[in-house]
Amino acid sequence: MSGSSAKRVRRVERQRPLRVVNAESVIASAERILAVDLSRVPSTHVTQFIVGWLRNFFEQSHVIATLTLAGRPYAASPNTRSWLETALRMQWLHDLPHEDRLGAVDAMLDQEREHETKTFEHLATLGAAVEVDLSEMNDFVLNVTDKGPVKDQARKFASAVHATDVKAADLYRWWRDETHYSHAGGFLAGAYAPAGPPLRRGTPPVIDPDLEAHRILSVFVVTLVYRLLREEGTDEHVAMALVTAFFHD
Repeated sequence: MSGSSAKRVRRVERQRPLRVVNAESVIASAERILAVDLSRVPSTHVTQFIVGWLRNFFEQSHVIATLTLAGRPYAASPNTRSWLETALRMQWLHDLPHEDRLGAVDAMLDQEREHETKTFEHLATLGAAVEVDLSEMNDFVLNVTDKGPVKDQARKFASAVHATDVKAADLYRWWRDETHYSHAGGFLAGAYAPAGPPLRRGTPPVIDPDLEAHRILSVFVVTLVYRLLREEGTDEHVAMALVTAFFHD
C-alpha cells in the first residue's frame, strides 16, 4: 500500500465511530483465535480448562461486539458477565502454583458433579420423570485438592478473585454490575421499565460502549493463556500461534 493510500485509509478510519472500528476489530481477532488448531496441546484436565475458557472468552467477545454493531450493546450483559468471569478465572488459575492447578480444577468439577446430582433431585421433586444413571459420573476419579484455601477458591468465585496476585477490583465490580442485568430481578426490571408514573422505556447501562477496555482485557487474556499453556508443557510454536493469530491484522 502506498503512503497516500495508507493515509487515506487512516483518515476514513478516523471518521468512523470508535465503537464500530473496535467492534469490527474484536470480531476479527475472535474469529482468528477460534480458528487456531489446538489439537497438539497436551490433553489434561488443566489444559482442558485453559482451552475451554479461552474459547468461551472469545465466543462471548464475538457476541458482545456483534451486539455493539447492531446497536444493542445493553443486551450483552449475560455475555459480558461470562466474558469477565472467564478472564478473572483465567487470572486465578495462572496465579496458582503449578502444583495446585490440577487439584483446583478437579475441585471445580467435583462441585459441578454435586450440582448435577441436586438438579435431578429437584426435577424429581417437581414431578419430572427422571430416569438417569449417575453412577458413571460419580465413579469418575478426581484429584480434588486437600488444601482448604485452594478448594474454597475453586468453589467460590469471590474467593478466587481475592486470591489473585494483582487485585482486579475494577473487573470484579464490572462483573457484579453485569450480573445485575443478567438475572430476572429488580435491577433488570428497573432498567427496562424505569419507574414513573407512567412507566418509561429504558435499557441497562453500558460500561464499555466503545470496547476500549474490551480490547485491553483481551490482550491480557491471550498473554495469560500463552503462559499457562507453556507452563503446562505445550510446544512453543503451538502456544505462540494464539498470540500470532490475535495480533495479526
